[in-house]
Amino acid sequence: MPSFTLRGVTISFPFTPYQCQNDYMSKVIECLQNHFKDTISARKIAERLKGDEMFPETSLASWGTAATDGEGTTYYTDIPKIIYASRTHSQLSQVINELKSTSYRPKMCVLGSRDQMCVNPEVMRQESNQLKIHMSKAKVASRSCIYYNNLDEKSTEKELVNSIMDMEDLVKAGVKHRVCPYFLSRSLKTQADIIFMPYNYLLDVKSRRAQNIDLKGAVVIFDEAHNVERMCEESTSFDLTPYDLTSAIEVVNTVLMEQAKEATSGEAIADNFASGSLNSEILLDLEAVIDSYDVSSEKGLTKPGSFIFELFQRANLTYNTKGAMTDALEQITGYSIGKTGIFMNTGGLQKLVDILQVHIHKDTSSSYKKKTDIWASSSSKKQGNILSYWCFSPGFSMQDLVRQGVRSIILTSGTLSPLLSFTAEMQIPFPVTLENTHVIQRDQIFVSVLTLAAWFPTDSWCSSPRIL
Repeated sequence: MPSFTLRGVTISFPFTPYQCQNDYMSKVIECLQNHFKDTISARKIAERLKGDEMFPETSLASWGTAATDGEGTTYYTDIPKIIYASRTHSQLSQVINELKSTSYRPKMCVLGSRDQMCVNPEVMRQESNQLKIHMSKAKVASRSCIYYNNLDEKSTEKELVNSIMDMEDLVKAGVKHRVCPYFLSRSLKTQADIIFMPYNYLLDVKSRRAQNIDLKGAVVIFDEAHNVERMCEESTSFDLTPYDLTSAIEVVNTVLMEQAKEATSGEAIADNFASGSLNSEILLDLEAVIDSYDVSSEKGLTKPGSFIFELFQRANLTYNTKGAMTDALEQITGYSIGKTGIFMNTGGLQKLVDILQVHIHKDTSSSYKKKTDIWASSSSKKQGNILSYWCFSPGFSMQDLVRQGVRSIILTSGTLSPLLSFTAEMQIPFPVTLENTHVIQRDQIFVSVLTLAAWFPTDSWCSSPRIL
């Protein structure tokens, strides 16, 4: 493969790059070099090594012991992990396939959800994704899944650790080696040099915590970044419908009734929710507060973002009680695993801190869950007000990423121009930018308009005239 040097860094490329590719790689290197916060610069390291590997036998994730600078020893920060995010797993698969065609073989992993990566036959037979997730969690907790139980033994096999695999490859390898792909990817993440994941794993606070993603010192790359604005807004917005509240109330009441029966029969109670911070009254109060606003206009009732605190305080939901509330919801959700007809939608309540805009409007939708839905019930078809929390600024999520201590954020796409308006929406500084030229040169294009066509008689094998 051709090798060349840009800004003191030797690069191996699958083919001779176009000029626009050279410009792009040069800007990426500039971005990383200008933000190397330590006593020895990346450019100086590259100059000293003259294109050689720094530690040929050591993965990038374990770098950081020392480098010689003159007569003394200069210490520097570990080489950061690279987090590569795109909108869908199919787009990530394309990038991973391109990585396979290069000479680079970094340690990598791709993150996905349980329902995408579970290979347990019993779990996969379930029709609902939510039921798959709940059953998977139950099997892991009881250690009744052979694929999960094999994780410690199989996670050190070279074929699994050193291979470059997209999600499809990882699932196939999990079936072949009888190991859980979901937990294997989480295990590989700790030693990976580059981690591939969808946007929402980074932008959604809940997903980021669930995946235990540490962004401190990481280089974050958003591919197809023209989708980032919408994803940032969606990740911090939600609608709390009457169905959400009513179904949650039903779950709480059902669980508490079951616990009361267990107490009456003398059985041991695994979790005592009745004495906890959550009962159906607080949810009933929240439902009453939302419905107490008169929404006579079709346009609804619009309030500023700070109104959210006033509304929830009326239902005794404050910053001090929020933690206990969400903990209780998670306990009840876990208790109801595998019980038909019991489901809790806690998404809205777990995003209270992220709301920037509040909008309450009448629920005129007829798209309620039908009776055939295993989670639905006739009592959940109640009309009322919808509480909508809408974020209109993608900069909110991007600023949150910066607060996590990321080293660099790189947004790349073929359709970001004009950059001025895009960067203004992101509300974070971009000291290094590039609006690249097209890979196709002017002398490679021929454009013409056919003003006259020759018509031929209909052939025996063709029922319509042809145009040449």
